[in-house]
Amino acid sequence: MISELANGLLVLALVSCVYGMGAAILSLNKNSLAWAESARITLLVNGLLISFTYLLANFEIWLNQTHVKLVYEAISASMPPMQKLAAITNNGSGIFLMWVWLISLVGLLFGLQHWSGARDLQSRATALFLGLFAGMLVLLIVFQNPFLRMWVVHKGEVVLSVLRPEGTRLFCPPSGIGEISVNFNWPQWLQLPLILFSGSSISASYVFIMVYLFSGKAGETDLDRSLPFSFGAWLALLVAGLLEMVRSYLFQPEMGVWNWTRYQSFLLIPLLLLTALLHNLTVHRNRGLFRHLAMMLTTASFFAVQFLIVSQLPDQDTQTSKDWLSACLTGLALVSTGLLAWRGKKMRSHERIESVASKEALSLVGILILSSLAVVCLWGISGPRMVNYLLGVKFSFGPDQYRDAMAGPASAILIVLGLVPFSAWRYSNGLNLAYGVWRPLAVSLVIISLITIFGLRYQPAIIGFWLILFGLISTFFALWNKIKAVAFIKQIHFRKALLEVMTKNHHRYGAYLVHMGLLFLAVSVIGIEMLTHKEQGRLRFGESLPSGGFEYVFRGATTDSLAAKIQTVTADVEIVRNGQSLGHVFPKVNYYSDQSFKSYAGRYSSIRGDAYVMLADRLPATSDSAILRVFYSPLVNWFWVGAALMLLGSIMLIFGRRGFRNNAIDRDRSVLIRSRKE
Repeated sequence: MISELANGLLVLALVSCVYGMGAAILSLNKNSLAWAESARITLLVNGLLISFTYLLANFEIWLNQTHVKLVYEAISASMPPMQKLAAITNNGSGIFLMWVWLISLVGLLFGLQHWSGARDLQSRATALFLGLFAGMLVLLIVFQNPFLRMWVVHKGEVVLSVLRPEGTRLFCPPSGIGEISVNFNWPQWLQLPLILFSGSSISASYVFIMVYLFSGKAGETDLDRSLPFSFGAWLALLVAGLLEMVRSYLFQPEMGVWNWTRYQSFLLIPLLLLTALLHNLTVHRNRGLFRHLAMMLTTASFFAVQFLIVSQLPDQDTQTSKDWLSACLTGLALVSTGLLAWRGKKMRSHERIESVASKEALSLVGILILSSLAVVCLWGISGPRMVNYLLGVKFSFGPDQYRDAMAGPASAILIVLGLVPFSAWRYSNGLNLAYGVWRPLAVSLVIISLITIFGLRYQPAIIGFWLILFGLISTFFALWNKIKAVAFIKQIHFRKALLEVMTKNHHRYGAYLVHMGLLFLAVSVIGIEMLTHKEQGRLRFGESLPSGGFEYVFRGATTDSLAAKIQTVTADVEIVRNGQSLGHVFPKVNYYSDQSFKSYAGRYSSIRGDAYVMLADRLPATSDSAILRVFYSPLVNWFWVGAALMLLGSIMLIFGRRGFRNNAIDRDRSVLIRSRKE
């Protein structure tokens, strides 16, 4: 009954999409507000229908209705209850259903937008968004239907159908075949919903761009409508990237915080493009520049996120859907590229950069650098295959190559972050910029000199810390100058001036917080990637292994059987510094009957850094001896400071959205008045 109802809701949503597209087209032909509102309401109805459908799918999982294909492939009798929350993504049908659900939620937000004065744009955008949504619904219903039930015919064969075929009976196995990986962790699982939401959100921005390209009409404030959806896509990918760093460091400390796997490189491409896009939209909002570049970056970000999602779909049961998706995305990419080239001259901004030291010029430099970093990641993914296919030469692009290629552009980004706070919009010159920069530059040089004197000798780390210090001190000086000016003009206390500055201009100082958070993240990354102490050795009972100023004393190991198929070896390691015991950690390894294993590190955390102790996987420890692997990473806690600042700054940017739009409208009015006077 539940499967029939849920499948009927999917079909009803598809019919509603077709109706909404027709209503939007009729509103354009007849210039009818009623038809436009009918199409908009379709978006709201679809959001509710798909949300209820998604709820029914999870309800079936919780009821253990194993006669449903989705449930049978997603769960098993031994699965813990909490992990059933993540079970819906154990197969392709569940992932597709979650993707369609998130698109419907974005469509609901799309329909709730304020469309007054833009009825033509509303109808065109609604029709195109519903068309994309209808395509996803067709793929879900035809190829990845999650509500197919299993039926047994008289010969013992099992057929899949929502409705009961004639002469069959329902097949109800006692347990499903779904399994959660032994390496399952929530930071890794949460990345998939975030990526799916990012792809859904950027689709709305892409719809606006395609409407502009098809119609050839783009006002000064039109791109602002795509800003909240682009920002939502960026924020979701940012959180996914932070979770990936947390997962990598907590569960694979020996690999560092970012080890440039194929997935990580794929994730970084749309994140870099979306970061460049947001900076581009900021410049366009304030100065009306780079309109065509914003459309190009939106289009590139859309396809980068969609292909990232396609790469995350399992090959086992989604190959047909992946082929259709790849073909459709390739066709859309060709059409989009053609439209961007065709509308290139018409979509160009009429404003010009008036100073190479202005904020818009520095922003353009940052946009180009971020785009170049995305190109490096793309080359790291596809370059080896292309070289091997075209030249027949084996070519590898690993972590060392990534770091070498990224070092120069990343350093340039840090320099730009230090210069931007002292630049101004439109009119700015090198002397003013130099006057604002010289004090942060001098202070940063003094601090890095002291750090070098007191023991830091690794040159790449010294350069990285100096650039980070320059950016942080520049941002602090710019904020301090603003607070001091407000306090002086209004004759108020500095605390009140700080509160007023942070609440009056959410956008500027929210962006400052995001930049400062990024710099603190860079501090932790340098500490983990460049300054980590690693040691390994076999220890007998009572022996110690020195590393990073600590001594790790082996105090024995125990072996337990948690279940019939799991054996656990746990070691007791005491951490000592300067002859004083700091505590005990208990690294362990689970050995499974299928000869697989999972290591759990013992962690000691302090303000200075984190120490991880792991047991050798393939050589079990005994009460007499064990092989220990030790990792001490300084400056790790700055990661949490940076992540908190970035999220806080993002919240401020969300609250400052209304002010952005009012500023853009005021700018358009001033441009219109000036043109009339001329």
